[in-house]
Amino acid sequence: MKRIVFLFTILILFGIPSHSQVKNEEVISNKVRQMPQFVGGEAAMFAWLNENVHYPKIAEKNGVQGRVIVRFVVESDGSIGEVNVVESVDPSIDNEAIRVIKTMPKWIPGKLWDGSLVRVWYTMPIMFKLPVKFPHFIANGVAFNMIRVKGGDFWTCTIGSMSREKSIRKVNVRSFSIGQTEVTQALWHAVMGNNPSNFKGKKLPVENVSWNDCMKFIKKLNKITKQKFRLPTEMEWEFAARGGIISVDAKYSGSNNLDSVAWYKNNSNNITHTIATKEANALNIYDMSGNVSEWCQKENDKYSNSLHTNIKGSFDDAICVCCGGDWNSIPKQCDLSNRITIKPNFCSNSIGLRLALSKY
Repeated sequence: MKRIVFLFTILILFGIPSHSQVKNEEVISNKVRQMPQFVGGEAAMFAWLNENVHYPKIAEKNGVQGRVIVRFVVESDGSIGEVNVVESVDPSIDNEAIRVIKTMPKWIPGKLWDGSLVRVWYTMPIMFKLPVKFPHFIANGVAFNMIRVKGGDFWTCTIGSMSREKSIRKVNVRSFSIGQTEVTQALWHAVMGNNPSNFKGKKLPVENVSWNDCMKFIKKLNKITKQKFRLPTEMEWEFAARGGIISVDAKYSGSNNLDSVAWYKNNSNNITHTIATKEANALNIYDMSGNVSEWCQKENDKYSNSLHTNIKGSFDDAICVCCGGDWNSIPKQCDLSNRITIKPNFCSNSIGLRLALSKY
């Protein structure tokens, strides 16, 4: 799996496009009317890089991975000029990063306010990440992955949706597995033979399903796969969303920058989006912030400040819990500590589910 991350222009230079002048030109700042752009925008650049970056065989063989930071010039005719490695990982990976940048198609060049074309330095990190083997399952022809989450302790500060009360406690979570993505409409249809979702699309998360509907789905899925799938408990969900034992201190799943990891009110256009189109968190889990809120198993104990271990949840609670926020949520509602409590027969086009397995 390769993740490409963008970092916008740091230095702007102008003049006749030649590599020697790139080093000597005077730096210009705050005078650019139009920054250079990859034709088609960031999404097109992301897709092009994913298609054209090739993992060096020697690096793959030696288990080498990491982030290369490259700095390159977008010339005034849109071509790529000088390319330098700012932060190195390995010679083979460095060379591949340079190669792929040099082979990029022409950009739309930048302009000054008087309309003259400018030369631009860009600094871009490119992440080389070795493919990870995930537990893989198939249900009636539809495949899906689970992510192993090694158990451990973490502190949670849970904020209820119906009050401003906070509950801080230390929790121990046993090792388990969780869905790499939300359950898709394709998987739901393969198991249930129907699609209740409001926003239709095979790779969209299923929504408009109640907690009770999810129990029926899981029962049928387990019969097909001979497994014991279930919903994650609140604490399992939050532990995985935070990155498990390699947790980063972030408000959202994988970042403090909500736009990079979530579809929410400010960027969703009031619809759900294809799974795994935002950045994953540290465990390679997608969309735990935004897109659709996710049903969880309600904890079978009261919140307190004591150490809780081996939290299992319950299949017959009268009130159930959703986590993560959704396509219509404001940033505060996507906070990993936020919860909403709902009756198990409630349906909404902003609520879906993610699977869990007790086995690791």
